[in-house]
Amino acid sequence: RDLSVLQDHVRSSYNIVLLLTPNVLMRPWILVELATAIEANIPIIPLEILRPGISFQFPTEEYYRQLLTGTLLGEDGQAVLRDADVSLTLLEKGLRGIFKKIAFRYSPHRPAHIRRAEIDTLVRSCRQSLLS
Repeated sequence: RDLSVLQDHVRSSYNIVLLLTPNVLMRPWILVELATAIEANIPIIPLEILRPGISFQFPTEEYYRQLLTGTLLGEDGQAVLRDADVSLTLLEKGLRGIFKKIAFRYSPHRPAHIRRAEIDTLVRSCRQSLLS
C-alpha cells in the first residue's frame, strides 16, 4: 500500500480517465490519484458510466465544504490524504475544474457499435490532449 508508487504511475501518465461511478469521490486512493494528476497538470477526462439504476452524483457545495474541513472521509481516509501530502485546497479547486468539463459517456449495456463509438470519442479526446 505504497502511495508513492501510485503517484509515480499517475505522474507518468498522459491522461487520467475518471470513471464517474457511485461514490468514486469518496475513495481516498482515487482522491490521491486526482490530486497528483492535478498537481502534475495531467489532463483528467471525466467518463460517465451509464447503466440503468446506477448514476453518478456530481459534487455539491456540501461535498466541497466537507472535503475542505476534513469531515468527508473519516479519520482513516484523511490519513491516506495526509500520507500522500494532498492539499485539500488544490484538490477542491481541481475537482471543480474537472466538473466544469462535459463528461464523456460510456454505456456498457448498449449495442457494440454504440460502445465502440463512445470509446472512439474518448480515445480521440485523449489523443487531442497530447497535442495541447
